[in-house]
Amino acid sequence: MRKVKGMNKKPAICRDRLLYKDLEKLNNRLWNCIKSRDATIIKQSKKTEEAWRWAVHWKRAYVGLYGMKQAAEAMGIDTENPELTEEEKKYNREHDLEVDTKQFESGKVKAIFRPVKKKDKLN
Repeated sequence: MRKVKGMNKKPAICRDRLLYKDLEKLNNRLWNCIKSRDATIIKQSKKTEEAWRWAVHWKRAYVGLYGMKQAAEAMGIDTENPELTEEEKKYNREHDLEVDTKQFESGKVKAIFRPVKKKDKLN
């Protein structure tokens, strides 16, 4: 029998049988290890699920922006070298673009882009 640190040198034996107390202790230790492992797995799966949701959201947003770019090019708008007026530059500094995506049962994705006024930072 191999010696393991923290265990008795020999198990409690009663006529070549392990005592019930020793088996119960071992069972409790195993059960606690299983519960802690399961809790860790659940925490990790929740983090993974949240990360997956964000990845899907940003992929849908990217596909929507790419579709808007193609539509703009079809209308004859130069998307490679945009020239903004001072008024448009000011508007861009004051606003952020908010993205909202929805996927329908048919599989189509609807992306909504709307400008939102930036919040003032409190210093």
